[in-house]
Amino acid sequence: MSGQGARRRIGAGWKIAMLAVFATAIYFVASLPVQLALIGAVVALHRLSGVPARQMLAPLVSLKWILLVIGVALLFYDGPHGAARVVLRLILLVLAAQLVTATTTSSELVDAFVAWLEPLRRFGVRPERVGLALAMALRFAPMLVEIGREVADAQKARGCGRSMVATAVPMIVRTLKSADEIADAIQARGFDSRD
Repeated sequence: MSGQGARRRIGAGWKIAMLAVFATAIYFVASLPVQLALIGAVVALHRLSGVPARQMLAPLVSLKWILLVIGVALLFYDGPHGAARVVLRLILLVLAAQLVTATTTSSELVDAFVAWLEPLRRFGVRPERVGLALAMALRFAPMLVEIGREVADAQKARGCGRSMVATAVPMIVRTLKSADEIADAIQARGFDSRD
């Protein structure tokens, strides 16, 4: 069976539930070899699902300095084994979350969150709005990373070097354009603040 077929078989709600269970379970995994094996398994799932390597690694590349700072800080506090254990857990969590977002459309995420929150409607919760907010939060960070990478690549190709202005201005413009498109999409779906 193709990765695409397996991807369609597993609903967004199940993916999110499995991610939550996985994120909790890896906290109790202290063995470095087991953590490395789990990273290998998650990478294999990315490949089976047809996720390109660049897309799979994008969140880790964007978080590399944060992971480095955490690793160095823990090196002094908890020693090499403790630092490696925490950094590998974070890598595992990021890769697992990336797998879910890369193989699930925004509308599937919204629908899953709305279904889960439906019982709270009687308490005044608007499941559609909360679901949309959660889905957008999952999608927004990777979108900003992608915009930043594309702008940096374009400026590098034009020979602009490491100029902050040359990178920041087009990134702000593209981010605002994306925000306008998202606002139009929200309006088109009928999410009105007066409701």
